[in-house]
Amino acid sequence: MKAFDEFTLIIFFYNEELTISDVVKKSLITLDQIASKQELVIINDGSTDSSAEKLKQFESCKNVKIVTHTTNLGIGQALKSGYDNASNKFVCAIPGDGQFDLDELHSIKEFQKNRFYSFYRKDKYNNFYRMILTNFNKMFNMYFLNIVMYDVNWVKVYRLESLKQAKIMLNSSLIESEICAKLNKMNIKPIEIPSKYLERRHGYSKGGNLNTLSKAVLEILKLYYIVKRFNYRLKNANE
Repeated sequence: MKAFDEFTLIIFFYNEELTISDVVKKSLITLDQIASKQELVIINDGSTDSSAEKLKQFESCKNVKIVTHTTNLGIGQALKSGYDNASNKFVCAIPGDGQFDLDELHSIKEFQKNRFYSFYRKDKYNNFYRMILTNFNKMFNMYFLNIVMYDVNWVKVYRLESLKQAKIMLNSSLIESEICAKLNKMNIKPIEIPSKYLERRHGYSKGGNLNTLSKAVLEILKLYYIVKRFNYRLKNANE
């Protein structure tokens, strides 16, 4: 018996021509092993290399959906597109750079409505800007959003109904902070699992630069307002 009745796996990426084929192939194998009903959603976030060509071999595969952004919109919008296109009960999004070990999905199973899985990286290969952003994000989450988690920004497995209840508003790199903060307000708690953070075999990280850092800082206030308003509405609905 497989661990999941229904499972959607999302791959999001930008300019990963040297890794995307291997990640998709491994994802299809993993889905077949862990879920009875499978769906693979691939988000090409405006790649300008040959990534789109690499994906053509998967266009005719059963239960594979490829979504292509005409321009690069960033990790937040890529994740949002993935979640919006998911249709199965359980949903997981992974990067297309090959740094998440898909075999780790074999260690989990279906969970109740008040839970979600959160993998956390024991070892990270961060550049200077990403390290600043990660630490700032973690402190803000803890003191202003009441999120106490090892790693908000790594791979998670949600119930699709939880994501719909969260009503995602952001489309920036802070989208996972928004989701986790809202789930916390709804008393939906994480099951945290240590995860290997594999080194890149090809390419380089696109998320750690001064532009990304400055945008994230500007989004902090927006995130705080969104979560505060969500909590206010949630309290009123429960009264």
